[in-house]
Amino acid sequence: MTSPKKNVNHFLRGMQYAFTGLRDFYSRPHLWKYAAIPLLILGTFYFGITWWFFSRFLPGLLGSLANRHEWLRFVVKWGAIFLFGSLLTSLASSFYECLGSIFFSALVRRFESEEYHFTDGYHLSFLQDLRNTFSCIVYSALTFLLLLVLTAMSISFPILGHIILTLGVGYRYAISYMSEAGFNHNKTLSELSAIYARKNYLLYGFGAITYVLLLIPVLSLFFAPGFVLAGTRIVNEE
Repeated sequence: MTSPKKNVNHFLRGMQYAFTGLRDFYSRPHLWKYAAIPLLILGTFYFGITWWFFSRFLPGLLGSLANRHEWLRFVVKWGAIFLFGSLLTSLASSFYECLGSIFFSALVRRFESEEYHFTDGYHLSFLQDLRNTFSCIVYSALTFLLLLVLTAMSISFPILGHIILTLGVGYRYAISYMSEAGFNHNKTLSELSAIYARKNYLLYGFGAITYVLLLIPVLSLFFAPGFVLAGTRIVNEE
């Protein structure tokens, strides 16, 4: 059993990895091309659905409350905006992970070859790549369902619920962002979870800060590639 001090150190080190990954990505312009296509597709989806919400859905919702008290309209308006923002950001993140898994494998391989001179895991067959992509899609879908459940719970238990939400979903985010490097090292998602069971506070720290940063509208779209490199560092260094 690890000591509380060691757990705290692991948690803080996990948070630091997230910022290191962002620095790695944005300080190396030759890596940007690997995120361009999924970012363009996701950006179109992100702004399209945001336009629909503010130009169609929200005015219609408030119009149905035209004869209600002003305070009720205020609560409904900002409650709907907050819920929409939270769900859209999380959905966009999951969608980006699924879409990006096709492109991020090349990003991770390029980064590992430059940073760690690792090339042994690059001989994956087409079926292996397809299996890995499918497992990422399933994992991201289950993470989104967990997010919905924990979000509902956080409404009833505001403080405790949000802590569990951040740590629970964040942990799965951490595994997800480590997945491409794990696949290159011939590890499945379940094997990654087992390997880092003794350093779960490291993953809690990494996942918690990624979850919080991904809640920032628009900017969250630019964080995912850096988090992928952060997960790659964890797999290679921890």
